[in-house]
Amino acid sequence: PAADLQRLGNLDIFSSVRVQLVAEGAEAVRVTYHLRELAAGSTLCHLRRHRSGWLVLWTRSEVGEPLGRDIFLAGYALFGGRTSYLLDLTHPWMFGDHVSLDLDASRIVRQNDFDGFEETSTEFTPRLGTWLGDHGRATVAFSYLRFESDLPGHTMSATDSDDLLRVGGSAGYDSRDDWSNPTHGWWAEAEAWKTGGILPGDGDFWTLNLDGRRFPPAVRKHPRALEPAHAAVRSGRPRPAAVHGLSPREGQFAARLHRR
Repeated sequence: PAADLQRLGNLDIFSSVRVQLVAEGAEAVRVTYHLRELAAGSTLCHLRRHRSGWLVLWTRSEVGEPLGRDIFLAGYALFGGRTSYLLDLTHPWMFGDHVSLDLDASRIVRQNDFDGFEETSTEFTPRLGTWLGDHGRATVAFSYLRFESDLPGHTMSATDSDDLLRVGGSAGYDSRDDWSNPTHGWWAEAEAWKTGGILPGDGDFWTLNLDGRRFPPAVRKHPRALEPAHAAVRSGRPRPAAVHGLSPREGQFAARLHRR
């Protein structure tokens, strides 16, 4: 029953999963599963004041899927300080061996206080994924990113806007016992992107992301997660150029210890 409960919980379509065992005679046990499905849709609005003084209005709408396949569609809107619109579509099992589809679309307008300009970014990224055995994961993806600046000198092109097309893929390993609240196991992923090259657009560089997380049990129902993450960018341009958050040949490393 423990493995069945884990699989039912990872489906992410039930708000509660409970098992009841009733002895029937000396050598028989009747197993009854009590399941409560999630609501088909919901809308949440939240208004709060940020410490800098401006008001934040945050709305989120979710649409469930009545067929019980965990198809998830959500829209987000954030106003105040920055303006963000995000759309998230997830189909975790379209066909075959867990062949999945993820679609992320967003438009964000914000003030870049560090460099002193207003930036507008638009992204559209579809992603196909599959399982490799019980714990292996693999994905292929295509992405379009448009980056605009209201001041010169912050983009790779002279038009104060960059159009970037990239293609990428990832390979990963997932042995977590529970996807929502894991108490032990590993989650690791290596992801590579190629921007430009034979693809049209303003950029020509590689991006590599490495992420590994270990969930060692600490206290009952309070796991800890050690998450080292590394990101690096290598540019094919002969001169240094900003690559929207990372400069050529620049890397970042972070290690975080979370306790839930």
